[in-house]
Amino acid sequence: MTLTRQRKAGYGLLAIAVSALAVDRLFLGGGSPAAASAGEGAALLGEAGTTAPRPLPTGPGLASRLESIATAEGLDPVAVEDLFADEVQAEPLILSATLGTGTRAAVTVNNQLVRVGQRVAGAELLEVTRDGARFRRGGEEFFVTLALPRGDLHTPPDR
Repeated sequence: MTLTRQRKAGYGLLAIAVSALAVDRLFLGGGSPAAASAGEGAALLGEAGTTAPRPLPTGPGLASRLESIATAEGLDPVAVEDLFADEVQAEPLILSATLGTGTRAAVTVNNQLVRVGQRVAGAELLEVTRDGARFRRGGEEFFVTLALPRGDLHTPPDR
């Protein structure tokens, strides 16, 4: 019988495993799992042999505590801006269509239909004009012009 490289590796691994088992049993004092007494495990878990469940915290939750702080400080929780808004890069608004003007107007922004007063990507739609829309994000108002498809619609394509 010839020993191939694969068989040699298998026998080597087997020898290492047997050596490790012998060291554990002879020198490190490892015994069989059945040799451990039930009392040792019970001592770790408590007298009854099980861990007692921790009681759930009682009292007001985080939302109600924050609301009470806002009320005490005289703040409107809805009007408070996100403290980390400057650290997060805002999603760009791509305006692809305007539908009407005035209070019942709507636009298509980032492939979503948005009416005046609604929010998209953290920005509130304030006003719709023929050429674009005015938004507010983080207390700053800005105007987004209507995006044209690739190429100008008013000039014929190059031939």
